[in-house]
Amino acid sequence: MRPAFQILTILSILCLNTNVQAASPQGDFNKLRTEASEAVIIEVTLVVIVQDSPVNKTSQYITIHAKVLGVERSKSGLKVGDTITINYSIPTNPLPGYSSIPILDNRSVYPAFLNRQEKVFAPAANGSSFTMTPKSGK
Repeated sequence: MRPAFQILTILSILCLNTNVQAASPQGDFNKLRTEASEAVIIEVTLVVIVQDSPVNKTSQYITIHAKVLGVERSKSGLKVGDTITINYSIPTNPLPGYSSIPILDNRSVYPAFLNRQEKVFAPAANGSSFTMTPKSGK
């Protein structure tokens, strides 16, 4: 293998590993949901999906625009009627056992367990961030 190709391969693996988390037991998702700074009900108003470069194709970058319909708790001060942006990425080919964050449907209502990241929000509990009850590992 040529050195340049080896370096690119290693860098690709390292980049992939920063976006992928191993599957966690259900208790871990419950803990992440409990510790989320925001627990709200949202209505999705726009979904934007951007694919990695045509060469790479390892991730999809998702941007969700949503209206807050209800607030259980909010450290950032979210109120009913606020509009928020949620950003996250998902692997194009998830690892077996990995609980991917779903791509939300436009005009649908979801519970959302989120953490604030500067001006946007991010899912707090991986694949269980937009469900009322975390999926079991079975």
